[in-house]
Amino acid sequence: MLLALGPLLLDTTVRTVVVGVLDGTGPASIAGADAVWLRHPTVDQVVATSRATGLPVGVTVDDVAALDDLVAAGAVAIECDSPGAIDVALDRQVTMWCPGPQADRATEAGVPAERVVREPGAAGDATSVGVTVTGHGPRTWGEAVRAGHGGARVVRTADVRSLRRVVTVMDRLTVARTATGRGVAP
Repeated sequence: MLLALGPLLLDTTVRTVVVGVLDGTGPASIAGADAVWLRHPTVDQVVATSRATGLPVGVTVDDVAALDDLVAAGAVAIECDSPGAIDVALDRQVTMWCPGPQADRATEAGVPAERVVREPGAAGDATSVGVTVTGHGPRTWGEAVRAGHGGARVVRTADVRSLRRVVTVMDRLTVARTATGRGVAP
């Protein structure tokens, strides 16, 4: 499966994508991330983060009206529960991070599959490709591995350095299992 993040097109069948949620500790906290995520940012924060990290930036907002300005400032991925977010994704060609039902509506509306990261909804969704894990340490690593075995190929976390190591091992084991015919890649 491919994932589009701005100009990047990432192949998630060979490598799990790690999205670092900035938690206020600065760019060092996202070492190993493929992209960064900001919750409720200002336009200035999107611009500064993009410049400081050189990585694609995603944003979570409650108000769909803020999305146009944030995308114009450089955000390439959005998370917003408003139905209007789908229109923004279509018009501005940005990636959406959303629960299953909204992901279904987005693809039905014409948002390309590589621009939709489906995360499990409240009822759970076995077809998810993205997961947000919170916290740090072994519990978080276990959540990411369980999600990976369930098909998640994009992990959003504040524990980037550790999770990058965990998913790298998971990816290598998956490739080895597939190459030897001893299992099917998640």
